[in-house]
Amino acid sequence: MWRSEVRFVLIMVFTLTGGLSTVMAKEKSILVTQEMRQNAVANAERFEWAEKQRDRAVVRAQRWLEKSDEELWEFVPSPDTPRDASVNRTGIGCPECGKEQFTKQPYWLIDFENLPWKVKCNNCGEVFPKNDFEAYYKSALDEHNIYQEGAGDRSLLFNTDHPDPNDPLHMYAVDDGLGYKEDDKRWDFAAYYGYQMWMDCIHGVTALARAYSLTDDAAYAHKAGVILARIADVYPDMDYNPQVHRKGFCISCGGGGKGRIQGCIWECFTADELALGYDIVYDAIKDDQKLADLLNRMAQEHKLAHSGGSAAVCKHIEQNLLVEFAISVQDRRIHGNAGMHQRAMVGTAIALDDLELTPQYLDWVFAPDGGEVPTVLTDVICRDGLSYEAGIGYCSLPGRSLYNAADMLHRYGKYQRYDMYRDFPKFKKCFTMNQAVRMLDQVNPKIGDSGKTQNWSGGGGLPLAMSMTGYRVYGELANAMAVGFSCSWDSTYLAGDIYDAEPDAILERVKADWEKRDRRLRSFNSGGYGLGVLQTAKADYGTAAYLYHGRSIFHGHEDRLSFGIMSEQVVMNPDLAYPQYTGHWPKRVGWVSHTVSHNTVMVNDKGQKRGWGGKCELFERQGPVRLIIADGGHVYDSVSTYKRALSLIDVSDDDSYVLDVFWVRGGSNHRMINNGAAPDVTCTNLALERQATGTYAGPDVELGQFYDGPENWDYDGSGFMYLYDVEKGKAALPFTIDWDLVDKRGYIKAGKDPHLRMYCLSEVDEVAIASGDPPRNSPGNPDSLRYIMRSRFGDNLQTQFVTVHEPYEAEPFINNVMALPVASHQGQGFVAAVQVELADGRRDVMILAEQPGVITAGDMTLDGRFGLVRLNPDGEVVFAKLVAGTSLRYGDFALTQSLAAFTGELVSADDSDPDDVVLKLDQPLQDQGVSAQGLVGRYIIFDNAERSDASYEIMAVRDDNTISIGDMTLIERFVDPEQYDKGVVYNVVPGEAYAIHLSTTWSK
Repeated sequence: MWRSEVRFVLIMVFTLTGGLSTVMAKEKSILVTQEMRQNAVANAERFEWAEKQRDRAVVRAQRWLEKSDEELWEFVPSPDTPRDASVNRTGIGCPECGKEQFTKQPYWLIDFENLPWKVKCNNCGEVFPKNDFEAYYKSALDEHNIYQEGAGDRSLLFNTDHPDPNDPLHMYAVDDGLGYKEDDKRWDFAAYYGYQMWMDCIHGVTALARAYSLTDDAAYAHKAGVILARIADVYPDMDYNPQVHRKGFCISCGGGGKGRIQGCIWECFTADELALGYDIVYDAIKDDQKLADLLNRMAQEHKLAHSGGSAAVCKHIEQNLLVEFAISVQDRRIHGNAGMHQRAMVGTAIALDDLELTPQYLDWVFAPDGGEVPTVLTDVICRDGLSYEAGIGYCSLPGRSLYNAADMLHRYGKYQRYDMYRDFPKFKKCFTMNQAVRMLDQVNPKIGDSGKTQNWSGGGGLPLAMSMTGYRVYGELANAMAVGFSCSWDSTYLAGDIYDAEPDAILERVKADWEKRDRRLRSFNSGGYGLGVLQTAKADYGTAAYLYHGRSIFHGHEDRLSFGIMSEQVVMNPDLAYPQYTGHWPKRVGWVSHTVSHNTVMVNDKGQKRGWGGKCELFERQGPVRLIIADGGHVYDSVSTYKRALSLIDVSDDDSYVLDVFWVRGGSNHRMINNGAAPDVTCTNLALERQATGTYAGPDVELGQFYDGPENWDYDGSGFMYLYDVEKGKAALPFTIDWDLVDKRGYIKAGKDPHLRMYCLSEVDEVAIASGDPPRNSPGNPDSLRYIMRSRFGDNLQTQFVTVHEPYEAEPFINNVMALPVASHQGQGFVAAVQVELADGRRDVMILAEQPGVITAGDMTLDGRFGLVRLNPDGEVVFAKLVAGTSLRYGDFALTQSLAAFTGELVSADDSDPDDVVLKLDQPLQDQGVSAQGLVGRYIIFDNAERSDASYEIMAVRDDNTISIGDMTLIERFVDPEQYDKGVVYNVVPGEAYAIHLSTTWSK
């Protein structure tokens, strides 16, 4: 059936040993060699960008270089040193200024030099804890310089500003390492400081190693060696569960209570930094007798087991750090998001460079019962390069992590069993994955746990080093564009690899390539991720609308078929983005992640069921009228239809509006939820009464009071208790809501006054307006947003919500919007007929149908799915567009095409060349008036049975029955991820139906 399968090489999984081999095979630094260090030194003298890199590294390492060896050794914390990534995670803020603290980030400041064992509120400036925890900490150090919890002098546990035991404040904000408690509140001041000590030590190794690699000055490596050796003393006893988890502390363990210094997720970064830091400084410390003498002296003073010379120091670090990392990856005490622990194992194995252990650890990385990299790059990564996580930051992690692993393996050169670049077609897309979600060349939507509310950001691209690696490996225009985005198209920020002998040669090539890019924007549907983007041709002050039909699992929200508008350089109706706290935080499960806070439809007063994703049904990208229709799939048990259609329609070079139609069948209530980026709204044709108390859940339900379910992930209620300042009432059609947009981050330029106006055209039983608050994790987040709920009630409801959204600057460009009565309908399903009267006297008349049919509304008759005519003030047709239909008539005007779509079944596919995947179709692509070139850029959409959307852009037409979808793989997943030799499952298979929807336009 298929001409080729993924070229996976099956490997033998070896039994891993727990110790080092008897022969120390490591002889030199691997990832930054002596030659590379010398290149870096020379490049810093030749190139300004390289000089800046070196100087930054020296500055960052200076603090560590100036400390004595003894100070560095003693600064490293102990296993029982309290540690927590937050002072508190319940949203109570500072003991003095409360939630006002959240107006500034970071919330807490640390000054290791001047305020030891203190944390300072960044808002009010108050310092905590109030006792002298430094003295208490030192009193609890044993003869090995190890902190023993509970062994300190408890007479030191009092507020030093109020030493009198009879003073009511004598014990205020006193922390013994297990936090300060006040009723049901708790602040972990000392634990937060202890955690930051660990981060400082780990980052210190990285800073010193980087400075050594760019200067070849062994003084930096020596200091890194001191820290590494001391961490190796204590690391075997680091155990997250008893030391952190059981004490109520938390550092990213994913709820499982596993980890070492940090929880199992973030501990991946610990292994990354310390293993690679060790490898980088190895050339210097392997013969550093001064380091060996220091460690022997400290061992003697503190009754430790150090003995021997520099070789013994290296063995100590390898055995008690690197091998511990590898063991912990295997037993999942180091286990992060897909790609993270695999990268940690690759870095650890290469840093060891052990003849026996390194190949075994690397084999584990690719084994189906080990690191499962083939599974990650086949099942987890989608065809756009993003992973199956919904949050955009999270779904880029596998690509970002494994690019580092692939690069390290390539530089290592001794391991040949796998080549990620060669063996996995989806990996290529990881190097351009941000292009799959970037809107207006500037911003990405904040889907799921991603970014900040209303932040105009995310379009910049991938890390420059990753983009440059993609360009080196693949060398395509898309890779050059990725580099351009990564450096904001400013070559002054462009930097080569400082370790290369001639780093500038590739820079000239990439700049020449990115100048070839087409600066006109096109709409796109990223089917692998599940995001359809309709956008204007221009970026600056253009307009874009997205429809999210992707997954709601893994850092996702209950937001299927949510949509957003970007216009006037403003996010106009924002998702709430990343929650203030993760885990079972009540406001996360009942509000931020819940359907109630998203621009979509809620059914039966419950959040959507989470799942893989919906399917794109139709996609028309050509302006000035663009259209996407998507099926949301099974998000409610009682719902048989859950679909949304968006059309972005230009009225000038500067202005565009959105026609939004949502179809729902089933359930006893339907609520269309919309918000705008403003705390207030103005309305027309609404008669509302203010509810004096309570929330949208009821006058007796207070803000944040869970009234219809538990405060955890089992919650399946409405989330209405987070909507307050409620007004309810009835509406006359059409009614409007207008948000005068506010942006605390200052993206709205002086003199600009952007608005979002919503024209509501569907009969509803109730309209409510209420306020909801974004997370308080960013000072730039809006203080509140105003939401509108349009509700229908009844049994087995069938609802069509029809809305027009007008993003405008200062003055509306739309005068009026009205729904047109449907005179006749020879077909099935819902129909929306709408007239939009523009401010300049022109009128747009359009029909949008759920299913194709012959439909008459007003003076228009459509045979198809979508049609629009634009009339000048004299009533003459000046523009028309017909999509997925054969006829559009308005009075005496007619626009026709002989086919609504090419349809048929897939015969076969050939992916023997992963850069040119070829599909053979059973029906010829022949039609008068439709050229082969006219199909290029359109989407072929399959009615497939697999989990992912099956819409693919046509990149070339080979002959009447054959098309190419370029390097967009059809591979979806393994047949059995535990047995790679059983092959892969394709997203579409022979016999499945396809459609290539056609469109035609006419203009005067």
